[in-house]
Amino acid sequence: MSKTFNSIEETRQLHVSRLGEDCVTLVINYKDAGRSGITLPPSDAPALALAILETAGVEATDMPEDPTHWNDPEALESLASWCLRQSIELKARANAEAKEREELEAEAKAFFTIYTESYGLIANWDAEEERLHDRWISFARKARELAKGSGE
Repeated sequence: MSKTFNSIEETRQLHVSRLGEDCVTLVINYKDAGRSGITLPPSDAPALALAILETAGVEATDMPEDPTHWNDPEALESLASWCLRQSIELKARANAEAKEREELEAEAKAFFTIYTESYGLIANWDAEEERLHDRWISFARKARELAKGSGE
């Protein structure tokens, strides 16, 4: 899918298209001087769309309660802006939680390795059950809390 937009002065065109699965391209075609462009990951598309709406003066509002607003383009644009903001915030939160989980798992694995080696045990983190991982992750989380509490 692609879309092309003409500038107000009609001296440039913005061409937005998908390049495979991994890229969204934005290319500016100049009537006299060639073109330039950038590629973005598809995951940046909601933030780009929100930036365009906000720059155009569209303010995010919650879903209209009055059904007559469903026939109002401005109300729908505001709703789109609100939905994009919610999506961006949810993804950011999920990414932060996934990153924290990954960091805690790395810390838990380190604690597990220190523990098993200190007792001369041969153990493989990847071979252990998920519930054991969860216990070590809880241990790592508690260690973080204690370290923060002691000012480290």
